[in-house]
Amino acid sequence: MSREEQIVAVIARHMADHLDSPPDGPIGAETRLVDDLALDSMHSLEMIAALEDHYRVMLSIEVLQDVRTVGDVALVVAGALADRETSGGEVGGDGGGDDR
Repeated sequence: MSREEQIVAVIARHMADHLDSPPDGPIGAETRLVDDLALDSMHSLEMIAALEDHYRVMLSIEVLQDVRTVGDVALVVAGALADRETSGGEVGGDGGGDDR
């Protein structure tokens, strides 16, 4: 499983646990945040905070403004992890943290 696929799985678990009304089908990389998950600004902020805590990264609000799908979010998180690795930080396993 690729890093992006692992991140998508973490996002899917978080969304399933925290959405007021989970979608009819499974949450995957192509799942649209607004159209499929009805993600509002509060849920978006909660998701971002959970991902930052889980992976111990900082996610740029400017970059996240352009995401439309769960896969887009996963790519942003993977990029933040890659940046951390190249700057000397350590990433082990799935990035650490808890599964919120």
